[in-house]
Amino acid sequence: MKSTLGIGIQHPREPQKIMAKISLSDSALATSGTMKKFFMVQGRRFCHIFNPRDGFPADTCRSVSVLCKDCMTADALATAVFVLGPEKGYDLCQKRDGVNCLLVDQGGKAIFSPG
Repeated sequence: MKSTLGIGIQHPREPQKIMAKISLSDSALATSGTMKKFFMVQGRRFCHIFNPRDGFPADTCRSVSVLCKDCMTADALATAVFVLGPEKGYDLCQKRDGVNCLLVDQGGKAIFSPG
């Protein structure tokens, strides 16, 4: 018997707000972002996810949620897309079958994939 689970994706800066509601059935959702894990330096907020290319915190997204068949892939893609940034990250998701995403860029703009 298949079960369906309804999930809300929180706004990355206003946790009381839900940005999207989705139904999960035989799929997984993972989110990487700055909502819970971050650190402050001289009044500036930094993400806990570091860009391996330059060694500094990734700073072009606030949140990335990825929906796909398995949780390991969803988690890996959410982190990779967060580091790549909105444009390259979105392109990566679109090139993979069965992958959908919701990105929130540093300015707060939400970008939904078609699925």
